[in-house]
Amino acid sequence: MDQEPKNIYVALMGLTGAGKSSFINHCIKQQVVVGDGLQACTETVEVFSFEYSPGVTIHLVDTPGFDDTNRQDSAVLRDISAWLSKSYSEKVLLNGILYLHRISDPRMQGSGKMSIHLLRKLCGKDAFKNVVLVTTMWELVEPDTGNRREKELEETEEFWGFMKRHGSQIRRHQNTEESAREILRMFVPETADIQPEMVALAIQKELADEHKTLDQTGAGQLLDGTWAKEKEALKRELEEVREAVKTANEERDQMMAKLMQDQQNEMNVSVEKIRMEQEKLRVTMEELHQERLSKYQKMLDEQIGISRTLGEDLDEKLKLGEAEREERQAIAMERKGRIQEQETAISELQQRLSESNTTLSTPNTSETDPESEYQQNYEITGLPIRITSLLFNSDGNTRFIGTEKQKIWVYTIGLRDEWSRHQILSCGSRLSRITSSRDDTVDHLFRSHDDADLLAICGSKIFHWKLVPSEREYKVFEQQEWSEYLCTLSLSSDNRHLIYATVGDYNLSTSRTNLGTSSRLSYRSTCHSIRRDKGMAGKGGINCVEFGSGRTFAVGLNMGYVGLFDMIDSTAFVKYRDGFEVPGEVLSIAWISDKRLLVGTKEGVFIRTSEGTIQRMGKQRLEADRECGLVMIDETMGVYGTSTGHFHTCKVNGDRVLPITGRPPVASSFPPDTFSSRREETARFAFGDVGTVTLLTGTCHF
Repeated sequence: MDQEPKNIYVALMGLTGAGKSSFINHCIKQQVVVGDGLQACTETVEVFSFEYSPGVTIHLVDTPGFDDTNRQDSAVLRDISAWLSKSYSEKVLLNGILYLHRISDPRMQGSGKMSIHLLRKLCGKDAFKNVVLVTTMWELVEPDTGNRREKELEETEEFWGFMKRHGSQIRRHQNTEESAREILRMFVPETADIQPEMVALAIQKELADEHKTLDQTGAGQLLDGTWAKEKEALKRELEEVREAVKTANEERDQMMAKLMQDQQNEMNVSVEKIRMEQEKLRVTMEELHQERLSKYQKMLDEQIGISRTLGEDLDEKLKLGEAEREERQAIAMERKGRIQEQETAISELQQRLSESNTTLSTPNTSETDPESEYQQNYEITGLPIRITSLLFNSDGNTRFIGTEKQKIWVYTIGLRDEWSRHQILSCGSRLSRITSSRDDTVDHLFRSHDDADLLAICGSKIFHWKLVPSEREYKVFEQQEWSEYLCTLSLSSDNRHLIYATVGDYNLSTSRTNLGTSSRLSYRSTCHSIRRDKGMAGKGGINCVEFGSGRTFAVGLNMGYVGLFDMIDSTAFVKYRDGFEVPGEVLSIAWISDKRLLVGTKEGVFIRTSEGTIQRMGKQRLEADRECGLVMIDETMGVYGTSTGHFHTCKVNGDRVLPITGRPPVASSFPPDTFSSRREETARFAFGDVGTVTLLTGTCHF
């Protein structure tokens, strides 16, 4: 006896670029559009159907991501909720959900965390057993790296750990048809006499059974609560800006007052946008259905209008009386073909409109969201003064921006990857005596590895702030002044030792820090003269110092030499170990894996391999650059640039630095040593975002 055909519905969710379209392409015979940029293609829920096996049809329900570049999260939630509530009312339930995540992302971004939280609220605990968490893009990472990131996803509660503990499974998609079908096999019964398991999601029950409005559902409340926090933060910041405007007016600083007023206006607009997004969530299931119906009706009306206009235009052409019979036939054929295309489109829309009123719609074609790996661009604007130094905290969610006028601007990032100003730190008052431009700029920023202490160099002073956990703000703790200007500062990986040097000096000052205690920093330093070290004499003064692992550190000199040192355990004494020459003045240093060392000089970028050989990195654009500064992203990604104002994204491949194509260099004018080569200083970039900084305009791009 023939078995009843089985229809299996599987929803695909995940951020833009996670691999949904590629997954669909592996399953169906026709080609689905895979985006190749930042703009998301899918603006509504679409269904793609294919025969998985005889008698089994799988319907893949494609959904837009909550990080859609063209739409607010509220609009995305309304579309997904409308489809889910409509299908639920028609007794069509999902059999499973695939949540796709790029394993190539070094860290879980804020938008990724928000998407996971929304997924949990959409599904509810009872549905977790039908959720499969799928990692993609394995072909873009080394196996060990991917394994480590997958383990972190599984073991971190706020990522996938909570859902795994409540029944969700984890699978790898290897970007092949076999891999995609193997994952879908989890939802297909092993024998024909077993019906596939169905599941009702929490949001379906909330909208249909409990008659809640969208803002009263778990997912709606999550978004609403996030916006409420952002709105309160904006209001607090708005009050600070108002005070700044008042102060600037009192001090007759018209330029600053104008900049602050513009920022105040922008913040008022942001607060109003958040209020409107909150209002959009106050909608019932019936209103969601009507909205979806209206969209299809509008599309149908537009197609009918296009067809009518097309017919009238072609009729007019025929009335012109072309002499040639062949030309008349060609026009007639053109009319016939194009009108048939429009009639087909109208027919499909009429069918979709009809099905939206009666049964579940399952169209066959649509554009979907882009799946290629991409770089996001984050931006901080509104800084009225020149940027001179940068720093991130350990998780990349707090950014410190040193500027002229002795200011440090502290920004934090929310779940939706939007930066907001959190605090302004000052390295002195406006009335303090400034003897040169160097006194007025924050030239170096550094922090302890637990984020509890923040250090800054401003001219000849070191400032020290401590984090107050209960207030989540930094409070000034102490300051120390030198007789000379400081040119560099570095902190050992165990937070126990500082190394610093003054401008044009030949001496390294090393000291114990007392970080992690209530005591002040110890500046009872041990002085080490590099002139006494064999190979270092005559190589010039100190430009930069960079700690590697343990107590190993490198010193870059202004006459093309890098010295390698060890700090003796439990003391601050320094022992010279080795050194090597490089062409040009050393401007920056970066340690990478396997104890390799990257060096940026005025002649290009060089690498000291684990075997001790020195090689110029890259064969094309790098050799053409001069005055080259360097910043490492992690062990593989980074940017390089020149003092003429060009920064290029790059990747470290073996012993070469290769430019990343697809993004042009960003032009600006800044000192070559603005970027530090410390890895932790670019933690946010390690989230998969490679970028640059525009200095003179007061805008951060990264």
